[in-house]
Amino acid sequence: MKNVLKGLFAGFLCLLGSSLFAQVGIIIPGQRATSNGPFVVRFTSDIAGAPVFINGQYTNTMNFTTRLPGGRYDIRVTAPGHPDWHQQVIIQNDTTINADFGNTSSQPPVPPANYTVRLSANIEGVHIFVDGRPVGREMQLPPGRYRFRVERPGYRPWERSMDIDGDRDLQASLEPDPAVLMLEMELNGRVEWRIDGRVHWTERHNPQIEIAPGPHEVVVTTGAFRTRLHVDLAPGRVYVLKPGLTLEESRRDHRDN
Repeated sequence: MKNVLKGLFAGFLCLLGSSLFAQVGIIIPGQRATSNGPFVVRFTSDIAGAPVFINGQYTNTMNFTTRLPGGRYDIRVTAPGHPDWHQQVIIQNDTTINADFGNTSSQPPVPPANYTVRLSANIEGVHIFVDGRPVGREMQLPPGRYRFRVERPGYRPWERSMDIDGDRDLQASLEPDPAVLMLEMELNGRVEWRIDGRVHWTERHNPQIEIAPGPHEVVVTTGAFRTRLHVDLAPGRVYVLKPGLTLEESRRDHRDN
């Protein structure tokens, strides 16, 4: 009778142990599955994108969920800079397999010492300055605030101040300096300038007008004096109209914005 009771008690313990192991999906080398499934298996890791191999076959990358029949599986997870994570598992119910590499790469990356800044312009032959220092079209700058200036004779300088906290592509758009037309003669009153049919007025004490570079028809009238000219004006130049109806050209001093 005692032997019968011992046998029943041992059988009860085995049944209880198998039930507990099935609930947690515990790793039991050599044990067979007691259910066919398939079961929902979630694969997680502290290294996203780590490749997962099941029974030696590449399956997917972390993190993902799949369904597997019940049974024993050899799980291997790889990650650069870490030893492979390797386990044998018994799948007997829905479970989660977590491959923990102790990864610390989730911390914010250290910013680079320098950023690449490229600057282009709408015209050729420009000179580029950063905080007053001449530089090329591509430069390496540490994080900070900088003043950029782009120049070319005959054009208004382009200037910007900005914080550099990453790689940047900057575009400078330079506008040509206006040309200047002026009269050199005795004047009795105001001067009428008709530029391409549009009328402008100047006072006799300052008989000059700024005009966009390029070809123009210019008609000048003051008192009894009237003349018509067809001119092609260069940026930043000064043109002086004299009583003999001659037009003399000179370079204008460069002016900052």
